[in-house]
Amino acid sequence: TILPLASPRDRATEIRWGLADFRKRFGREAEGLWLPECAVDDVTLSAVAAEGVKFVILEPHQAESVVLPGVPYRWTSGTQRLAVFFYDGALSRSVAFERAMSDSRAFAARAAASLAPTAEDGLALLATDGESYGHHDSFAEMGLAHFLRYALPEKGVAPVSLGWYLAKHPARSAVRLRPGATSWSCPHGVERWRSACGCGATQ
Repeated sequence: TILPLASPRDRATEIRWGLADFRKRFGREAEGLWLPECAVDDVTLSAVAAEGVKFVILEPHQAESVVLPGVPYRWTSGTQRLAVFFYDGALSRSVAFERAMSDSRAFAARAAASLAPTAEDGLALLATDGESYGHHDSFAEMGLAHFLRYALPEKGVAPVSLGWYLAKHPARSAVRLRPGATSWSCPHGVERWRSACGCGATQ
């Protein structure tokens, strides 16, 4: 479901279903939410915050101003607040479209190089859909397992969750979304799903 296009009731239902599914699978509450297609607007973030979610992950171009990948930003609307992380587009596209997990050690070296050399707790944020692992790219799930368990530690990089990182590094800088609804995969916002704008044919 593209949440900005959903009715208020359907939007809330989809968010609650996602959180309930996580709770059933992992036996704990979800701290963050990966929005379908990263499709978002301020109304959607308000609905997410209303369910007690602490953070979401978006693509950098969805912010109104320039943002740094991996840095938590603070989004507010009235009394509601939410942390927003922006993922590293180049690293994430490499997994989704360039078979990066076929050589997990080479990709770990690239991820390590993306960290600021002076940052004590720098974060390289990689975000992809689950379908990248095994569906679009055969055996990529095995590459991911090796990447997390062996290749990153060999480079001195520790895989961490965003909840853990946010607890140590609270969002300090404010961020605003671009006006209207946006997504990671449609340069026209959410028109791929609202009006079949055709940009999907070139993706």
